[in-house]
Amino acid sequence: MIYSSKQDKLFQPDWRELKLAEYSLSNSETAYAKWPMGNEGFVTSSKPDEAMKAASKYGLEARIVGVVEEGERRQTGVSLAE
Repeated sequence: MIYSSKQDKLFQPDWRELKLAEYSLSNSETAYAKWPMGNEGFVTSSKPDEAMKAASKYGLEARIVGVVEEGERRQTGVSLAE
């Protein structure tokens, strides 16, 4: 089975990442592919509350930004919601 996830409610990019994107004339898709853009990592879990609690234990902020579901047209990976 093929899975994908559309991401929204992402963390805001750091102003320096925005400047890098601006100076390199990168569109959003390219910028997010090159730099963290305020999102240092992603975790996939069937128990998101426990995952967020674990992140908090180490001083990290976490939130639910998407749900993994069966991919459309054999598309895989993570994509940003518009």
